[in-house]
Amino acid sequence: MSLKSKVREAAQILKENQVPLWLFADDSLFTLERKKLFSKVWAFVGHVSEFDEWTYLQRYIGDVPVIITKHQGKIMGFLNVCPHRGAKIIREDVGKGEILRCPYHGWTFNMEGKFLGAPMQRGIYQGVDTSSFGMFPIRCETYKGLVFCTIDSNATLDEFLGDMKFFIDIVAGRSEGLVFSSPQRWIVRVNWKTIVDNFIGDSWHFLTAHGWLGEVGLGIQDLKLTSITGVIRVKGGHGVLFTGPSADDYPDIPRPLFYPLWWPNLVEKAKVKLTQREFDVWKKYGTYEMLGHVFPNMAFGNVAYTIDSEPPVPILTFRLWRPISTFETEIWTWLAFDKDEPENLKKKAIDTFLRLFGAAGSVEHDDVAMWESMTENSSKLSSLNLKLKYYGGMNQSPTQFEGPGELYYGGNNEGNTISFFKEYLNYLEGEELDDM
Repeated sequence: MSLKSKVREAAQILKENQVPLWLFADDSLFTLERKKLFSKVWAFVGHVSEFDEWTYLQRYIGDVPVIITKHQGKIMGFLNVCPHRGAKIIREDVGKGEILRCPYHGWTFNMEGKFLGAPMQRGIYQGVDTSSFGMFPIRCETYKGLVFCTIDSNATLDEFLGDMKFFIDIVAGRSEGLVFSSPQRWIVRVNWKTIVDNFIGDSWHFLTAHGWLGEVGLGIQDLKLTSITGVIRVKGGHGVLFTGPSADDYPDIPRPLFYPLWWPNLVEKAKVKLTQREFDVWKKYGTYEMLGHVFPNMAFGNVAYTIDSEPPVPILTFRLWRPISTFETEIWTWLAFDKDEPENLKKKAIDTFLRLFGAAGSVEHDDVAMWESMTENSSKLSSLNLKLKYYGGMNQSPTQFEGPGELYYGGNNEGNTISFFKEYLNYLEGEELDDM
């Protein structure tokens, strides 16, 4: 069967609340994703606060390297491709300076991508107009300090994010702004879509994959309450998960996310900074976790986890699943702080993050083991056309909700993964899809 036929058949299978196993890790999809998905979306690449220290960054859209600069207050983006021979202009991840110089033949550019010169230029390019020698630009825009870039999207960033802006506001617009750490990065042998599946709406695995954490007093304070969730389906393949019961059912939990115990002033700030609807949603549903997933491969998490006898510690992370190959993904994680966050809370947040998340985190390793097995099975068994059952909550009706999107409250609802893959296939389908 041709790839075109397989993709279109998969779209029909999703309508049955099933996901073809091969969609997670198929070699033929990787090239197609680069051409038809990652080149067309607005990809998250970082935060404006990173330019407090650096003047340029090397980031990625899918597996394509790009350069992000800030010059005279304007953030700009370029392919990390020298227009002379196609070599990478920079190799380093971050840097300071006023120029970018390709190491191959010395072509030099300013922070706006303009060609400045090259060794022996007068003799080599005598009489040649070099005004077209500049770097290859890409579009960059920001929202609440988050930087997004696109190679070839037809939409504006505002259109692409849509209703997801409501939930981004809650974490990135509730104070005077955020400050990002340097990203922690590590490579795992998994396909990036297995991680999306986990973050976009799966709290079910807390009781099983992470069940041991409750026995040693780590992680979510009361694991039994993770069986009560709010899964929010947002148009455009985005999704949100609130873990734990709402304030209507368990009013005594200090919401949102135990901030009243650690930093009550943030709650007061948020009342002013957020809209009433945004604040009400955060206050009502922010029990243990607020996980947001921005299509296709960016996530944020405002969670409250326990690592000792003290109350759960609220932390905020932003994450990126960068595809390296069909079977490898580089995970990027930034720890974020509100600008005037108390030092004692910052320290506790860092300790909590390092113990539970990140390259050495106990929670992360539980998940990676599952993602590795999904990737391996998807690769080895693709010819069997196995269909995975995403029936959780399929007969559940949306609950009345104060915010945008459809809220499915109660038991675990697996519909967000279905919505993600429908949007994913929307990008892959079309007249340009070659038979492969």
